[in-house]
Amino acid sequence: MEPLPAKTEPAYEERYIGPKTLNIRSSPNGKIISSLKHGAKVIIYSEEGSWSKISGNDSPDLWVSNSHLCEYSDCSDQPKWKPAPPPPLRTITRSTPQYSSGCSCSSGNNCYGPRGGRYCITSGGNKRYR
Repeated sequence: MEPLPAKTEPAYEERYIGPKTLNIRSSPNGKIISSLKHGAKVIIYSEEGSWSKISGNDSPDLWVSNSHLCEYSDCSDQPKWKPAPPPPLRTITRSTPQYSSGCSCSSGNNCYGPRGGRYCITSGGNKRYR
């Protein structure tokens, strides 16, 4: 009696979700069942056109669009799904207000604010209201 040939497993492929979320469907272009988040790993069991079946034969059918899958978890092979770099830090500069010397508290003169308040400028450059 000859030995039986070894059973070979189908070649499955690992892929990752590219967009922020991706709908899982019951069939190609079918009803939405759930969704997966960016970077989630899926195993492709078969393909039908532009759709990938991500469930084994013993499970209910689950399908995702091929165009939203990438080869690496960070999706570095698809620039449109690469995480955006953080925005550059902004430096905030504050300017010291310039006041007229005619409002100094030592001169006894007052200045008037936009709402009518009277003030003078101290030697430290601060406003003192009167």
